[in-house]
Amino acid sequence: FPGRRLILSATTDYTPTPETLVAVAPIRDEHGVYASDGMIENEAGPIVLDVAGDYELVLNSPATNLFRQVSFGDLVFRQVHPTAGIEQGLGTLTCPRIGPRLLSRFKVTIANKQKMIYFERPDLGKKEDKGSKPDTRGQKPPEIKR
Repeated sequence: FPGRRLILSATTDYTPTPETLVAVAPIRDEHGVYASDGMIENEAGPIVLDVAGDYELVLNSPATNLFRQVSFGDLVFRQVHPTAGIEQGLGTLTCPRIGPRLLSRFKVTIANKQKMIYFERPDLGKKEDKGSKPDTRGQKPPEIKR
């Protein structure tokens, strides 16, 4: 993922930057993991968010090696290469999983309190995102001993 950084917060609301917001997906618990409504070709159903795998999309037995369209919430992907769950060592899946090979181009924020996932374009030109460091204004700088 961009910047290879993870920021967690369970108690505050997240407000995405409107200029970088690409899509949103409402989340729900699906057998103990985060999922959202999605569609693979013309088949609707829950799709699990999997940030740990090494694939685009994983299913039990993909009927093809290329799907023309996959959606996850408001996010739409074209030309998606599926992998069989058994090939990934996942066994039998209860739901398809969308993985980092599709998601890594976005800043992905799971806003647990709001039950939403936000997908934003990363602003890689900035040195750091807003809120990435604690607010130290008004504090004395650390003393440097020589």
